[in-house]
Amino acid sequence: MKMSWCKLNALRKFSTALPSKQQSLARVNEINIQLLPETLHKQIFKEVGKVSEVKQDNTTWSNSSPLEQEVKVIRSLDSDRLKLVQSHLKKHNLWDKNVPLKPNIELQLPEFEGDDIGKHFRSIASQQVNSYKALAQRLCGCEIPKKPAEWALMSGWVRYGADGIPEPVEYPPDDVLVFDVEVVVEEGNYPTMATAVSDKYWYSWCSDYLVADKFRWASKGIELDDLIPLETRLESTSGISSTPRLVMGHNVAFDRSFVREQYLLKKSRMRFLDTMSLHIAICGLTNFQRVLYKAAKTDSLTKPILDYKLKQKQWGSLTSDDWKMISSMNNLSDVHQLHVGGERLDKDPRNIFFEGTMQDVRHNFQNLMLYCANDVVATYEVFKALWPEFCERFPHPVSLAGMFEMSTGYLPVNQNWQRYVNQSNTVYEDMQNQLKQLLMRLANDACKLLATEQYKADPWLWDLDWTVKPFRLKKQKPLTKKQQAALEQKQQTGSNEEEVSCIVEVLAQQDRHSKVGNRYVGYPEWFKELCANPADADWRPGPSGVSPQTRVTPKLLQLTWDGYLLHFDDNHGWGYLVPGRHDNLLTSEELEMMAEGKELPIERLFPYQQMCELMNFTFTENPGEELSENKTDKIEQKTDVDEIESDVETQDLDPVWAYDDVSDSQIEEHLMGAMKRALDTKPRDKYQKLQDLKEPPKKRRVPKTDCPYHTGDGPYDSVNIPGCWFFKIPHKDGKGKRVGNPLAKDYLNYLEDKTLSAQSGHGADTVLKLAKACSYWKNNQKRIEGQMAVWLKDKELPLEIRRSDKYIEGSDLGAIIPRIIPAGTITRRGVEPTWMTASNAYTDRIGSELKAMVQSPPGYCFVGADVDSQELWIGAVLGDAHFAKTH
Repeated sequence: MKMSWCKLNALRKFSTALPSKQQSLARVNEINIQLLPETLHKQIFKEVGKVSEVKQDNTTWSNSSPLEQEVKVIRSLDSDRLKLVQSHLKKHNLWDKNVPLKPNIELQLPEFEGDDIGKHFRSIASQQVNSYKALAQRLCGCEIPKKPAEWALMSGWVRYGADGIPEPVEYPPDDVLVFDVEVVVEEGNYPTMATAVSDKYWYSWCSDYLVADKFRWASKGIELDDLIPLETRLESTSGISSTPRLVMGHNVAFDRSFVREQYLLKKSRMRFLDTMSLHIAICGLTNFQRVLYKAAKTDSLTKPILDYKLKQKQWGSLTSDDWKMISSMNNLSDVHQLHVGGERLDKDPRNIFFEGTMQDVRHNFQNLMLYCANDVVATYEVFKALWPEFCERFPHPVSLAGMFEMSTGYLPVNQNWQRYVNQSNTVYEDMQNQLKQLLMRLANDACKLLATEQYKADPWLWDLDWTVKPFRLKKQKPLTKKQQAALEQKQQTGSNEEEVSCIVEVLAQQDRHSKVGNRYVGYPEWFKELCANPADADWRPGPSGVSPQTRVTPKLLQLTWDGYLLHFDDNHGWGYLVPGRHDNLLTSEELEMMAEGKELPIERLFPYQQMCELMNFTFTENPGEELSENKTDKIEQKTDVDEIESDVETQDLDPVWAYDDVSDSQIEEHLMGAMKRALDTKPRDKYQKLQDLKEPPKKRRVPKTDCPYHTGDGPYDSVNIPGCWFFKIPHKDGKGKRVGNPLAKDYLNYLEDKTLSAQSGHGADTVLKLAKACSYWKNNQKRIEGQMAVWLKDKELPLEIRRSDKYIEGSDLGAIIPRIIPAGTITRRGVEPTWMTASNAYTDRIGSELKAMVQSPPGYCFVGADVDSQELWIGAVLGDAHFAKTH
């Protein structure tokens, strides 16, 4: 069969590109880390010192490919340093691991712009930013014109010359601008007015709906005609300038989202420079510094501040507050005050945009335009103060190129976006109603325990406020003269005494009722707090206020942490109770007080015996018997030698071993004997690994109140519940932190692995599943619904989309401009509250498929690349290079 020219040409290229066997060998270093293939190594590292290469059989490697039987070992370490590296890796159990080899990648890279990879990136970054840097340098070195004395209320752009005479223009043609947009919140995501200044002119822009009192159809959505043009004429979708242009502002990502050309598919050469990012990169604050900075102004004494001051006092550390003099918050007013000085910006007119209407803006047009222009002037002054320092602090062009590129985010969406929002809201509301009904049912069932006082024996409900207030009546008043006369007349007419006495009783009670009726008489206080006031507009009968966020919910669900009952303490927050403590059981005096009917503190009334029965925990007055039985069960459940060693080290310590007067040899003998007994049922190889341990268990001093068979964040002796140790639920910020709600989003993973589970039946399990399903949409609903999606008409779409086979005329196509702060942290990391924090999709969480709603338009496709755990790789390379001079 004759082969076509295309196939012959492709085959010829493929045959010439095949690597030799020598090149196809995987390259590893002395510590079995795979290196770049030889072809890529020669292209990237052109000038490197020669290293020795040794072929080695691939017998210690796990590789599914039968062709690669040997590897090429690159040696750069002497034998002494190699032994040091191996011993270090063995100490951390990282040596001699069976690591699979990756297949070599044979790729021809483009020619470098320089002698090495560092010069290459500097060169291409300079090519990208030089023109924009020149524009910024030009604006920094000149003065802007004076503001016009009066602003013109005209639709679209108006230019003001030196004489202040307004002149309508299609858009500002200047190549560098300082820009600011204002929005009336009540109107939605529609720009109301804007001002801009260049080195020659002032500009103002007004919306059609500001100039003329027109009705806006909100259901139509945001279109290009509603936005501000900066590069093209109105109703034009082509002719975007190919020359570089620079627009700067404070939090300019917000202003960019109202620029018309940014929603077109053809990429513009206009770039945006954020003065807030310049400030954060130079002298920004960390999260906790922001808390301290705000507290210093308001004399706040919140818990984080009190904890910080307490630690300072405990550590005897002397800290300086000089950092507050060289930094500030990120808003324009504070940044301007820090870097420029002078009078503070007047931000009072801003309230009209937040709270007022379009009519209010018209009435205060001149003042609001002046306010917007003053923000532009302040932004320019901040830029002029920060730009030279930024260039000095961050001279590498890649930094600026990255900030420019981060400001060009573009997310295409289609009709699936609105469907996703609507369906998520519908399913969320249905599940919330079902969740509410289940929780109300659990609350009603718990309330029924009041009649028989069974709540006293419930380890979860015992400490709720079961106080019941009686029906309140006013004091009985004597009968009035009129009522007395009527009764006397009744008696004279011959009425019987029973009828008269009944009338007297009714008349005596009529004024005893309060004008405001007694609510939920006979119900406990905790239940009444869940019930809404009948006067409320959204009143529903029953405990309608119960939700996954209420404090009583974990108790209604009977939640446990690793099998231990959850308990809430006012000082420490949510934790769990570990049974087996004997130094705080009820004393004889307390038992006598209970027998006499005297009141004890609520925490001393804990039903310890009932909890032990629920947990299958042996309840006994003998500490030795109780601990030995439960200790054996714990050890038998272990499957790893390290876990057994840890448990034995803490469990088998009798009180005598906790003191320092016992010799090391006695402790070691005791521990090794206990470990051997615990490992009698374990495989021989695990016992051998235990014998190979070089470091013997360390002697510790164990306080008497420590739990001998459980470790965690605790115990806390201030929680004096009979027979139990109190441990805090682990917090994501570390030990000692207070957990406010165990059903929060940070604990969803613990629900999945059953660390956090419910014991009150199938209904409680359903509640946990529904709470997990609703968690994502509950936390992100407002941010997602607040995304500004702009829809394009058919005539506004490029030809390559309209000519695509997948294009359907009349379909909804649009885009979302993410409001990314290029340097939102002091480490110059990008910040955006919705898209840059979006999680992966989960089948059991409503709305978690957010990222999948960004879909390429017809005729286009997404091309992505990612480096998994990039920071860890960089840290590992730097660590290896520092420790062993290799990587």
